[in-house]
Amino acid sequence: MKAESVSQWILVILFATLLFFAFTGIFVSTLLVVLTPEGFAFLLGFLGALVFANKLLFGYGSFVITAEAFLTNKEIDRRELAKKTNEPVERTENLSIPALLALWLAGLDYYRYAYYGIFTLMLIIMLLSKFDLLGALTIGNYFEGAFWGAAVITLFVFALEITANYLMARINEEVSLNG
Repeated sequence: MKAESVSQWILVILFATLLFFAFTGIFVSTLLVVLTPEGFAFLLGFLGALVFANKLLFGYGSFVITAEAFLTNKEIDRRELAKKTNEPVERTENLSIPALLALWLAGLDYYRYAYYGIFTLMLIIMLLSKFDLLGALTIGNYFEGAFWGAAVITLFVFALEITANYLMARINEEVSLNG
């Protein structure tokens, strides 16, 4: 019994040491990547997209948590849900929870269209610079770095959007089956 305990502690210490070296290596390599102009453009594109997509990331994330709670028959506060729809209280007081969830999801569409519009504009600018229509030798790599930084955040926004729409479809199906 004592040998098992000692071996477990040795494995835990070994694992912690490996994690320390891995994260230290990742940190150092991240610093070296950011020292290049393209890496800095990637970081700026990533942070800019993160700031711009903040409403979408937290909106879709909160929606997914609330929709999953509804599907598992957990208690949902109707007043808090009505606040998240950004609709007047008079309009939301007689609505069911699935209707409030649908309003909440529809309220995020304006931010989604704006975000995808800006991302598409970044794609067009990056492609124009890569095809040497804006001068690929001077600014093309910087636009490409910023684009790929924004693409990372866009992947998360897209995944949360798909998940939210799937859960809303499941809620609609459940409501229609229960009549």
